[in-house]
Amino acid sequence: MSRISAFPTHDADDGTDARERILTGGMYLRDWFAGQALAGRMSIVLDDDGYTYSDASGNDLKTTEGMAASCYAIADAMMRERDKF
Repeated sequence: MSRISAFPTHDADDGTDARERILTGGMYLRDWFAGQALAGRMSIVLDDDGYTYSDASGNDLKTTEGMAASCYAIADAMMRERDKF
């Protein structure tokens, strides 16, 4: 997967023509996708009966590690889907 910036910034040099500025930095798109997935995942209400919620890959959504792994799996799927276009 390519390292695509979600919010690139311009190489701000007043002497450089704006059309020639290089887009640099910013958060990687994969990380932004994972953050968006996290916002949705955190809205899951867990039952008091101890039921363990897991995603399709078996990540336990009751643990921070499982939640993070699940969010990055979603982000990776979004990046693969995006690369099709």
